[in-house]
Amino acid sequence: MQTNKVVTAIPNGICVNYTDTKKHFFIHYEKKEMSNQIEKNFSSKNYQDTAVNLNPTQIKMYRLALYGVEALSDKELKNISYREKLNIRHKHEITQKLINRWKQQITQIKVNGLLSKLFPNSKLISDISSNSDYYCDGLLNYSSFKDLGISHQNVINKMIELTCLPNNFYQLK
Repeated sequence: MQTNKVVTAIPNGICVNYTDTKKHFFIHYEKKEMSNQIEKNFSSKNYQDTAVNLNPTQIKMYRLALYGVEALSDKELKNISYREKLNIRHKHEITQKLINRWKQQITQIKVNGLLSKLFPNSKLISDISSNSDYYCDGLLNYSSFKDLGISHQNVINKMIELTCLPNNFYQLK
């Protein structure tokens, strides 16, 4: 016997309708058991944004890589050359592309964990989960670092790993 399912996401939760038996199953988003299971599947540490003590040089490098020329004041923007602006924009674009890929990977891990818990015997879900190295540079991930459970320390470490910041970033004065 084939079971046909229709899954609908609504503001309160997820509704699974079995069309052949005319029954349904509702899963609230607020269930702690489900969120705890998802957090266990997530490979990163839980979000704990502790204050990162950075000096002014480190803050400026971090902000330039992450925000580009938008991190500069009007006075600083007038004092730098066109070539420096281009270099900052180029580094910013590369950083944003790499961080977006990282955010897509984290989102994929979370979604795959949720889908595998909702549909544990689904071949389609297992196929999707096994092909999780996919990313699309055209797809912008608008999730905040906090929503994804990423602290500022994790962002800085990832930027160092991706060579968006120098390896000796923490030693800069």
